[in-house]
Amino acid sequence: MKELTLALEGHQQTHSLAPMREGDQAWVPLELFAGLVGCSAKLIGDDRWGVCRDDDEELCVPLGDGDQRQVNGTLFGRLAAFGDAVGLQWFLCDDDILQVGRLSESVVGLGVGDRPPRIQLPEDGSGDLVSSDHVIGKPAVFYMWASW
Repeated sequence: MKELTLALEGHQQTHSLAPMREGDQAWVPLELFAGLVGCSAKLIGDDRWGVCRDDDEELCVPLGDGDQRQVNGTLFGRLAAFGDAVGLQWFLCDDDILQVGRLSESVVGLGVGDRPPRIQLPEDGSGDLVSSDHVIGKPAVFYMWASW
């Protein structure tokens, strides 16, 4: 696993425990990261952890066996396993920066320069999955159509 730089809401964070990258997955030091994004890491069973939002006691995302691991004595969690559910958006950049932001319920639409939410949809005709990750940094227009 390779160390990442964490940028939270556009501000680089420097902590003794850095997020890690394994392939296209971001792994975060669970207790430290949860505290930075308004959550708590809680033991919810025998060696099973969950990430719970501090402002919503009923929102707690349990981590599966493949979503948590010990690295040098520190518990890390796979960000994709809980990020969306606790209201985070993130992007793993090629220059080893993990950009993380909180989703705001009051924001409607995107402005120029905003990152689109992560979406993955089947392409019309071929059925191949098309992801918003492929257009980051490029001009793009998303045209969605439904028959109803």
